[in-house]
Amino acid sequence: MKRVLSVFLAIVTVLCVLTVFAGAAYANGSYTVNTRSGVNVRSGPGTNYSIVGASTNGTSFSVSYTSGSWGYTSSIQTTSGRKAGWVCLNYCRFNGSGAESYRDTYNDVFASVRGYGYQLSQARKTEANTFTKGTFVYVWGFLHDKNDNLYKTYGSGTCNMKLSIYRPNGSCAFSYTYENCDCNWIGQELDEAGTWKIQSEISGALYGNNTASIYVTNPAPSRVDPTGISLNYSSITLSKGSSKQLSATVYPSNASNRSVSWSSKDSSVASVSGGSVYGRKPGVTTVTAKTSNGKTASCTVYVKGITISPYSAAYINVGDTYYLSTSSYGVSSSRKWTSSNSSVLSVNSYGTITAKKAGTATITVKTSDGYSDSITYTVHGTTLNKSVSFSSNSYVTVKLNMNCGAGYVKIFTYDLYGWKTDAKIHVTLRDTNGRWIWEGDTTSGSRLKLGSDHSAYRIYVRPASYPNTIQGQSDSFINNGKCSTWMAQCTSGAYII
Repeated sequence: MKRVLSVFLAIVTVLCVLTVFAGAAYANGSYTVNTRSGVNVRSGPGTNYSIVGASTNGTSFSVSYTSGSWGYTSSIQTTSGRKAGWVCLNYCRFNGSGAESYRDTYNDVFASVRGYGYQLSQARKTEANTFTKGTFVYVWGFLHDKNDNLYKTYGSGTCNMKLSIYRPNGSCAFSYTYENCDCNWIGQELDEAGTWKIQSEISGALYGNNTASIYVTNPAPSRVDPTGISLNYSSITLSKGSSKQLSATVYPSNASNRSVSWSSKDSSVASVSGGSVYGRKPGVTTVTAKTSNGKTASCTVYVKGITISPYSAAYINVGDTYYLSTSSYGVSSSRKWTSSNSSVLSVNSYGTITAKKAGTATITVKTSDGYSDSITYTVHGTTLNKSVSFSSNSYVTVKLNMNCGAGYVKIFTYDLYGWKTDAKIHVTLRDTNGRWIWEGDTTSGSRLKLGSDHSAYRIYVRPASYPNTIQGQSDSFINNGKCSTWMAQCTSGAYII
């Protein structure tokens, strides 16, 4: 019965590149040198040993014991006299019974994950020289001729097979000798990483051994996916312009990938980078941390403060008046407006600013609980073109002051004598590329609002109906009172270009 070192494990089929370890086995007896160039006689069984002599082709000698493909002779004729030493039998002819078939005997050894319950041909399908630590392997040895026929006898004698496996430190992990054997195996768990040695030694009617290496590697760490994530805060409160660091903990602690990505639901309120949350404007948002496999944890972010709208600097001309609105969160509703230079730009208690002269001034709003915001304006002293006359076959372009909201313009009509009329007119608004925006009828002198969704407008005017004359429209005025020109006059927030 086959014997193994430990309890058999489940057989696992592993497909590997076949690696054959072969060594010829030679019998003791009479040999003749069978190569034209002759052979060297050496002091040991290998070419790394020193040469003690050289024997010519046809020299006969007797071998008393072998080591692999080398045979020891106590006396062989050399060119320098009779010597004792080792001869490579691969270059010699065996003179015993059935010599040719026995000389071509091979002693093979290999490792496989197949052993108990498998035949040799099945085990060789999973032959390998590299295994993972913890694998239970089987060391196979078998004797065969050049045609792969198994046999265990030589003449009237039989062969014994000793199978061994050695740990990386050289100690023998397990060894067993099978008598009258041509094929068998031993089993061993590879319980440490490194280079192991496996060996098959033949004794009895034939002698020889074959050794091979197998390589044992540590198993790759198994992948551990994150099962959850938590943050050190469930909610935080920031002032506009301040920051706070969030830290994330990924579970379990041995997760293979512990990386975390951060995002903000509204980055205009609060942005996040590497867990550092920065308050940008008053409001509420949510910051989320996400693991590599999609597990999330969130923190509610409250940003307290007040912001002046528009926040960026506006283009203001002397005489302009605008109302500044604010947005706030978590602060007192009581607030105070101030100007750094009231002679340039004044502001009242409601946030209405008035441009008085050219220069720069900073407008600040501050709540009673200490939150504030500021915006700096430049007042331009150059008088902007506020009005222009034009004919009905042309248009006038009106540009809004930057970031000051809507602009306002009045369209007046004049008759042939230059008198201002209150006639009905038809106004068409287009953008600067000529695309239609709006059109409709109105009365001369009425104020039109130009929305801030466009930075500039083209204004086209024509009579609302014919005749279009001064108020009264009597028959005597039909010819002389007909409207001749138009005038656009910007009242606030806009100017003519």
